[in-house]
Amino acid sequence: MCRTNVVADVFTTDLYLDNRRTPGYRRMEPQMAENVFYQYIGEHPAGRYSRAYSPGSAAAFICIGGKGYSYTWPQELGPTPWQDGQADGVLRQEYGEVSMISAAPMEGDWFHQHFSTGNEPLRLLGWYGPNNHLAQQAGIPGDTVVDPGMVDITYAGGASVPYYLEDPQVRAGFAEAVTAEGSENRMDDKFYDKNTTYSFAGG
Repeated sequence: MCRTNVVADVFTTDLYLDNRRTPGYRRMEPQMAENVFYQYIGEHPAGRYSRAYSPGSAAAFICIGGKGYSYTWPQELGPTPWQDGQADGVLRQEYGEVSMISAAPMEGDWFHQHFSTGNEPLRLLGWYGPNNHLAQQAGIPGDTVVDPGMVDITYAGGASVPYYLEDPQVRAGFAEAVTAEGSENRMDDKFYDKNTTYSFAGG
């Protein structure tokens, strides 16, 4: 977290290693001038993509660097919509220069996933509605705030799909997109191993 009144340049400002979405993911959450809108600056490394997660129905993302795309689909379709014959329910949204997309085009809970296909990191501004995030809700002092989008769907209340449980089409489609872009696929096999000792939180 970073409490500040000024972010001099959102396009180039330093971000902190976070890893919650993608191996090597960087993030900063400025809280500016008592603004009630939850926001953050996030950056996915070139040639990698995030785990699918549910960011909430108000999330919107503005691309301010890099190339890529997103998938978004209703959570009710489950984590493997292509495999389950529900591909028609998945929306692919392309990131263009200073473009904006909605993580949940309709109301309700949607899975969402970011893909960085270029040679430069994919940098996004994430915006939510006023007071529309767990971090802004009143609670008991000392309580730990849990981000459901960081907890695997294998746990109660979790809203993040681990790589080993994702639809095979996700990985295959990303490989095709990177090849078409002429960039490097940096998604290591160990990321997909259920029994891996690789720690996302540890970097």
